[in-house]
Amino acid sequence: MKIFIFFIILVSGLAIVNAQEITKPEPEKSPKSGTFRKSAEEAQKSKEPLFNMTSDDGCGNLFAESQTYSYRYGTVLEITGDNKIIVKVVRSNNVWDDEYEKADNSVGRRLKKPQIIIASLVGIDETVNQSEIKNFLLEKVLDKQVTLIGNTKKDDGKKIDALIELADDEEIDEISEYLLENGMAKFKQFQLTNIVPLRTACQLEKAEAKAKNEKSGIWAK
Repeated sequence: MKIFIFFIILVSGLAIVNAQEITKPEPEKSPKSGTFRKSAEEAQKSKEPLFNMTSDDGCGNLFAESQTYSYRYGTVLEITGDNKIIVKVVRSNNVWDDEYEKADNSVGRRLKKPQIIIASLVGIDETVNQSEIKNFLLEKVLDKQVTLIGNTKKDDGKKIDALIELADDEEIDEISEYLLENGMAKFKQFQLTNIVPLRTACQLEKAEAKAKNEKSGIWAK
């Protein structure tokens, strides 16, 4: 009987020792030679944006755009006396779904009814060099296929301040930048929020600076 009791005590003691060894926390391992371990706080502070691609023109991060502006595709019908550009828009990416034709996967979906949009050149002072700008628009832009990049005004869905890109033109890409870069227009500050890409003002100011430096057009005097 004594032997049996001793055996029970011995087995119980071994079980307790084993349990303590299993639950005993392991000491923290030291970093390997040549490595450096940052604290959680330091690691959080050192995180950088997932995408951070600074543009070559120095006008900011290409991935920092809000993408809230819209694209409209159409044909220039008229140049008004105050250099507004009237465009017949046949494709868009910003109107209600029931205004689009169904099953259209092309660039910009075709509208059931074309829109007539009155576009102003964003970043251009319309009071400066009006005559030369109008002649340029009549010669280079009238009847051409264009893309309007911008948003309509809240009080009038037919008016828009926009960047206007010419389709299939080897010389001219975006009209405002071309006018400023060649000294045909003067830059005008504008409200940027939700109108055009965030980098626009910077790019247009650089285009004007180039014309000033080269003493082109209105800066020749």
